[in-house]
Amino acid sequence: MECMACTWAIDKFKEYIQVMPFHLYTDNGALTWLFSHPKKLGKIGRMVLKLSTYKFTIHHVRGNINLPADCLSRVTFSEPSPERGISCFLNKVPLSFVDIRLHQKQDPFCLEIRNKFSKP
Repeated sequence: MECMACTWAIDKFKEYIQVMPFHLYTDNGALTWLFSHPKKLGKIGRMVLKLSTYKFTIHHVRGNINLPADCLSRVTFSEPSPERGISCFLNKVPLSFVDIRLHQKQDPFCLEIRNKFSKP
């Protein structure tokens, strides 16, 4: 999975990184081994061989030190509290297309647009 993520990211940003060497930091120690043994691994090996056209150095960073990646991989979302609610309030929402048409006919901005298009 980590190898697939690296392949995707490198392919996504290839226009920026293909012309100069770069460093790939990962908390997956197995990736450093993968890049030194690509011919023995089948599909994953083909991904590694595809990446071998780029000039990069892979570095292993322990997970407890690699805090940005660790935080991103463990993001949790909580339900919004009812106290926060919606920051805007509507007096009345049109319930049908007839109501929308009526409101557009009364709206000054829409009237201005209609007048500009109706005059030759």
